[in-house]
Amino acid sequence: MRSGRARFRLRYSGLFSEAEKKHILAATAIMTIVGLTLSVNGFSLISGGASPLVIFVAVLAFVISFVGHELAHKFLAQRNGLWAEFRTNPYGLMMTLVSIAFPFKILAPGQTNIQGTGRKEILGTIALIGPGFNIALGFLFYILSRFSTAPLDWALLEIVLFNAWLAIFNLIPFGSLDGTKVFEWDKMRWAIALAASVLLLILSYYPALIWR
Repeated sequence: MRSGRARFRLRYSGLFSEAEKKHILAATAIMTIVGLTLSVNGFSLISGGASPLVIFVAVLAFVISFVGHELAHKFLAQRNGLWAEFRTNPYGLMMTLVSIAFPFKILAPGQTNIQGTGRKEILGTIALIGPGFNIALGFLFYILSRFSTAPLDWALLEIVLFNAWLAIFNLIPFGSLDGTKVFEWDKMRWAIALAASVLLLILSYYPALIWR
């Protein structure tokens, strides 16, 4: 592991390559637009009359939610001596863009590509930390929404919804999605993470379900 990290430091003078910066910027822009088009019980930031400050807070939260998810993968992979860089997926980017016009969102503009050899538990942990970040962030914004008033509370619930969808979609055990490696590593951890994501999704629509 140490030799792997040493080679990484020799190959890169900074945290991100120029190509990675461009891919992250493109994916983040599209994911932010997706977040702005989400609707919670008829309220959306676009049509709900939210103030510029509320919209700014929401946009900042969408950026943190998506970029934080990918950086969690990247930094943990690098910590374990693996090469990791984010790249957009043309097909996924197009599907994400198209889903803006529909209620059901596809949140798959790209992924953090990881190369190197690691034990199944290491690869599984790296895969789980992305959705785990969104789950933790989602519950944090849910708590904040319970102490807020309209329209800020609805904006915060949209952020909860965004994080819930991002976690659920990535936990699908299919193809190159995070859920595949997590499911192969530990089915119990996968089930717990998915259950927490679904709970977040429910709370975004029914916030008073467990906290009035």
